[in-house]
Amino acid sequence: MIRRAYLSARGIFLLPFLSVRRTRGLEGEEIKTILFIRHDRIGDMVLSTPVFPALKRRFPSARIIVLASTRNKEIIASDPYVDEILLYNSLGLFRRSCSQRKIDLAIDPFCTYGLKTAFLAYLSGAKFRIGFEKAGREIFFNLKGPGLDGAGTILKHHEMLVRALGIETKDFTPRLYLSQEEISSARNAILSRGIKEGEFKIVVHPGGFYPSQRWGFERFSALCKEITQRLNAKIIFFTEDKELNISNVFNFSHLGLRQVMSIIGQAELFIGNNSGPLHIACALGIPTVSTMGPSDPMLWWPQGENNIVIRKDLPCSPCHRPACSVRDCMGLITVEEMFMAVEKQMEKLR
Repeated sequence: MIRRAYLSARGIFLLPFLSVRRTRGLEGEEIKTILFIRHDRIGDMVLSTPVFPALKRRFPSARIIVLASTRNKEIIASDPYVDEILLYNSLGLFRRSCSQRKIDLAIDPFCTYGLKTAFLAYLSGAKFRIGFEKAGREIFFNLKGPGLDGAGTILKHHEMLVRALGIETKDFTPRLYLSQEEISSARNAILSRGIKEGEFKIVVHPGGFYPSQRWGFERFSALCKEITQRLNAKIIFFTEDKELNISNVFNFSHLGLRQVMSIIGQAELFIGNNSGPLHIACALGIPTVSTMGPSDPMLWWPQGENNIVIRKDLPCSPCHRPACSVRDCMGLITVEEMFMAVEKQMEKLR
């Protein structure tokens, strides 16, 4: 209610400025430098990867620069369609960097009513600017972008934005690029721990960006115990603080993001929460079993056919809260439910 009132008031305040806003077109324009703003989380960057080849098809000679964060920059470190990664530090440094690069087109892909990233597009000094139009944030754009009222996943929203630039999207699938050296290193790391070639490998990642998104270490531990006792599989468990002392569970800790990506790519199945590693697994073509609690299923449902999501459809969910004292949306997900989903995936894969 408060948010709705704020957005309405903001829209009314910006109305005089919006009434004189003029949008332009890209027909006949030469685009040499494109800035894509994505300085947030890992999963968002994964789901943005189809945008880059689409831009290259439309503007083959353009240099694509991605504004990234220290958290998500490794996702696109080997992406052949990204020419430069620019880390966001401050408004001043950002403005100076953009001025040096002479941005022609700035793209704000954030599916939000917030003004910050729209303002960054404007601050870049780009001749053309586009993003999602919501509650007056389009005042910073001079290309007509899509609205945020239509239902769809984050990937579908990105596709809408690309189409607004006049680009066809026949194949709009997230893809990650690993070097042969990274693949070999991951395989050797797994073999060195005693997991043999040909054994069914399950990666379990219990993390999540917000506490409300996490099913809980103890429940993942119980699930791993059930899997190792009742199914023939080896588990690669990503952990930072606690380790599992369970037979056929192999703890991997303190790895860089590229190492995590490479090891996930070696698995037959991924288990985790709705988080960055889940979307990494989907982009690498790894079947998944995952939980979903406060996240919006319309936006964050994992992409692809080989995914099973355990979610409780409660009146309070999705709430988008980073923390919650009740957390029924996660607490009501049982170990047995997750185990049955894992068993189903293994039967199908074998």
